[in-house]
Amino acid sequence: MMRPSQIRGELAAARDEDAESELATKLREQAQLPGSTLVELWQGPDEELSERALGAMIDLGASSIVPLLATEGGLEPADRVQALQLSVEAELALRQRVLKALDAMLDDRRPLPGRPQLAPTERAAPEKRVCDEAYLLIRKLVHFGEDELDAIVDGDAFLSLPDEQRDAAIAEARRTQTWNRLQIDEVEF
Repeated sequence: MMRPSQIRGELAAARDEDAESELATKLREQAQLPGSTLVELWQGPDEELSERALGAMIDLGASSIVPLLATEGGLEPADRVQALQLSVEAELALRQRVLKALDAMLDDRRPLPGRPQLAPTERAAPEKRVCDEAYLLIRKLVHFGEDELDAIVDGDAFLSLPDEQRDAAIAEARRTQTWNRLQIDEVEF
């Protein structure tokens, strides 16, 4: 395993995207090693060690997802179901952590620095706040698989609202825990 000082040194020495990508691949492989080892032990012949490995994978949480999914096709049906159950439980726990962090950001009304516009547009990009981005990220997380164009249109509609209306939409979504699409007819473009 690379130490933080080694990672810092290799990242500082990386002079192009290829070198950064190579470092990321090396770190990803190292990060997945404990989970991969636990999956191997879980599937091994030693039943006691297998049970311990299963418990450790449960405790490992999100770090076990990728190694569990890498077993595709190589497991007996019951083990495959168990691997996917573990993956889903770990993913849901991670999603809850992300949602908790985003929920805290919904209270942050500070403006975000604008991005430079690459080409002239008919209207200026709306000023975004931390809470606005958190709202849009929660929608994206909750509506996994939503059509990308629909999400962009809905996000633009939300951001074109005045701050008071955005605040009201955020408050309503928080109150109801419903992160639905805006009613486009309520928004003037």
